Amino acid sequence: MTMHIQPLYVKAFIDEKPVSKVLVDNGAAINIFPYSMTRLLQKSANNLILTEVTNSNFAGGITQGRGVLATELTIGGKTSMTCIPSSLHQCLILWNGGNVEVV
Repeated sequence: MTMHIQPLYVKAFIDEKPVSKVLVDNGAAINIFPYSMTRLLQKSANNLILTEVTNSNFAGGITQGRGVLATELTIGGKTSMTCIPSSLHQCLILWNGGNVEVV
């Protein structure tokens, strides 16, 4: 498989809970994770923010989203709101104050 089409997976902490394999999809309009992850994060349906968002699959079917879960994502010991994923270079580029870091 050529490097530019390999998926980029990273180890991360979501709300301070370790997750061993997080897919970085820089082409996604929304981020989706299995509902079972709410148990790992010690969250429940009560923590979800209701949404009207629907998702369409490749077959044209429509699925209603269960809700939005706001979380804190930490990658490589850094928590950042500004990040550029690069699946081509297999890394994440983070802004840390005035400095740029590659994770």
